[in-house]
Amino acid sequence: MPDSKDMFRITLHHQIQHLRRRAGYRQRTAAGLAGLAAQRWNHIERGTRRPTPTERLRIQSLLGPLSGFLRPRGIVRALRAEGRKVLPKSCPFLVLPERPPHTRFLSATQRHPRLVSRLMSVIAKREDLTDCEYLCNQLALGSCEEAVFVLHLLAAGARPMYVIPGYLPAPPCPIVDPSNRSPVAHRPFPCFWLDGGLYFFQVSFSTPRIYTVDVLRWKGEWRVIEIDGVGHDATGDAERTCALKIPVLRFGGREIASPDFRLAA
Repeated sequence: MPDSKDMFRITLHHQIQHLRRRAGYRQRTAAGLAGLAAQRWNHIERGTRRPTPTERLRIQSLLGPLSGFLRPRGIVRALRAEGRKVLPKSCPFLVLPERPPHTRFLSATQRHPRLVSRLMSVIAKREDLTDCEYLCNQLALGSCEEAVFVLHLLAAGARPMYVIPGYLPAPPCPIVDPSNRSPVAHRPFPCFWLDGGLYFFQVSFSTPRIYTVDVLRWKGEWRVIEIDGVGHDATGDAERTCALKIPVLRFGGREIASPDFRLAA
């Protein structure tokens, strides 16, 4: 059992850094004198790598005795495992849609057969087609035009993934579960990554009134993408935009259904 006075010893990497600076060496100089690669020395000094017994002897011959605390092997993995016993990793947040996603895609196929066929011929060549299919079935889509929008993203090379929106700068209003208003930004959302942008579908905000947007995009800043299908009622659009305080990029159904559709920056 370690002595109580040793419980808060300086870590080995901090000790090496301190001794090197006291000796007046730059990292690259110290590494050369000890016979180590400069990058290897940098990793050891930052604590991301453990020095081998030989490397430790070489460092000691240059800087003097080392007695700092050395992180045990596997300790980070073990501590994370302990943490998961207390607070399990959050499961993905999936919006309960009015209609299953496959019905939206079926409707898109019936309404825009030529466009969907063309887009699918491109998507079918993707090596990650199974991943794309799986994520598409995790989405909540409000219309067949939104389904076509997804196909445009995939045909352009968008990568399917789960992302925690809470890791990004917070939008003006909290992201919530529309069924109970509980915050959900800390949970992974199904989304797509394309050209530096993340696309989340059917995201709800508390303003305190609940508003749900068709697509929420992060590309250096938050932006709402609204896809107005046939019969869209514009009543309340301005009020919602004002409440959310997020710029809106709006597309009509005809734009989405065009084979030349390109998503603006």
